[in-house]
Amino acid sequence: MGDALFFYRCRRSLAEPPAPPSPTATLRQPGILAGILVAGLVALAAHALHQLLPSSVSAVVGEALLAIALGLLVTNLTPPPIDWSPGLRLTVKTALPIAIVLLGARMALDQIVGMGAHALILIGTLMTLALTMAHAMGRWLQIPVRIATLIAVGAAICGNTAIAAIAPVIRAKDDEMAFAIAINTLLGTIAMLSFPLVGHALGFSDAWFGTWAGVAVNDTSQVVATGFAYSPTAGEVATVVKLTRNGCMAFVIVGLGLAYSRFDPERTDGAPVSLRQRIAKSFPNFLIGFLLLATANSLGWIDAASAAIDFDLAGAAKKLFKGMVLLALAAVGLSTNFRQLARTGLAPVWVGVLTMLSTTIGSLVLLSLMGPVSL
Repeated sequence: MGDALFFYRCRRSLAEPPAPPSPTATLRQPGILAGILVAGLVALAAHALHQLLPSSVSAVVGEALLAIALGLLVTNLTPPPIDWSPGLRLTVKTALPIAIVLLGARMALDQIVGMGAHALILIGTLMTLALTMAHAMGRWLQIPVRIATLIAVGAAICGNTAIAAIAPVIRAKDDEMAFAIAINTLLGTIAMLSFPLVGHALGFSDAWFGTWAGVAVNDTSQVVATGFAYSPTAGEVATVVKLTRNGCMAFVIVGLGLAYSRFDPERTDGAPVSLRQRIAKSFPNFLIGFLLLATANSLGWIDAASAAIDFDLAGAAKKLFKGMVLLALAAVGLSTNFRQLARTGLAPVWVGVLTMLSTTIGSLVLLSLMGPVSL
């Protein structure tokens, strides 16, 4: 009887999937709480330091840029006592989507539609340019075509998210995907630090710079960081333009899946991949939340709710938005390790550099012809 009960319990434990960990258990995992706390401390330090700067300096050097710079200094000058990268990843994946959703409370649908139509022309042209340049340079430097494709989509669409979504569709190996992500992160970090300096030197308006950052910088977190390092208005423009880029990912997934004649619906490690799921991932929850809040704002529901409860919901959303952006950008800076990025090989890096230069210069040419988008 005892043996039968033992085997029954074993079979039941194998048949039933384990319960998902609770939020409390997640916070107790090594590095999670430490990463969240250190990102919060860096964000607070950036805010405090910005208050101490002279007005002539603080007008150019924003809180966002300070948060990134302090994070870079902390993680690259002093090795962390523990591995807090899990907490940093959780911070970026949580705070940044919340910030993007809250941005919807300050947007109207007619602004988004008008901006998106203008941005789509820029994005489509630059996407074609990035794919063409990356594959041409990849062929010249004799790197695997899949790495060239991943570098191209990282530069053209939405950085690491696009790379991770498209890699299984084109049967890219895990090391090829990791290589492309490393290059994308390196170049995005360079853009994140250099674009605001170039913009101020050339006297770009907020709309000009926001559009430029939104179409030319790689990853979503890097676009937000670059835009808000310039000005709050530039950050808002850059974020909405970047969301338009993100929405194009589904079409690129389908197109690349058809273009790769050797398409295999399974990854190289044997795990199945669903094209429908990959397309669905290109419309993340924060994009849906952003559009829902923008709809509520367009219909006047946020103002009506504020009047009903005698509380400024839009003002609270704006303050929380700024806090979430600062927290996420501090985590982005803390997550960027130059020593790890330096291990990437040279040939794919040159492909990435030339692709990024083509989109950076090409976007400026298009902006001079078409003009920037504006809120």
